Amino acid sequence: MTFAIYGERGSIDVLAWHPASRTLVVIEVKTEITSAEETLRRHDVKVRLAPRIGTERFGAPPARVGQLLVIADDMTNRRRVERLAPVLDAAYPGRGRQVRAWLAAPDGDLRGLMFTARADRGDRAGRRPRRVRAEPS
Repeated sequence: MTFAIYGERGSIDVLAWHPASRTLVVIEVKTEITSAEETLRRHDVKVRLAPRIGTERFGAPPARVGQLLVIADDMTNRRRVERLAPVLDAAYPGRGRQVRAWLAAPDGDLRGLMFTARADRGDRAGRRPRRVRAEPS
């Protein structure tokens, strides 16, 4: 979903709406974490503008806005998140079961981070590429 509000332009990776609780979730999806500062800044802009975007999109003002950072699950990203823990833990204290429980039944605030398998790897995730060579003639 793209937006242009107050001179700020961008796109939200995933904007989810739970009508029963009037909860809006702004999900930022990253295949890799290159800059924590840029990731936090861009996500903050989207969360700040989300009530207006959500109201325009879904026709009702949200009662709450959650934010979720979803990162491709690989060892490099896990090391980066660990190295950036002081910053990322403060910005996204929710993890694992807490995030999944909140997504199933939104109640209160969510500022969470979760890892997920990369969709582009299909069933090859975790396997090394295999070389195929033709038989010599």
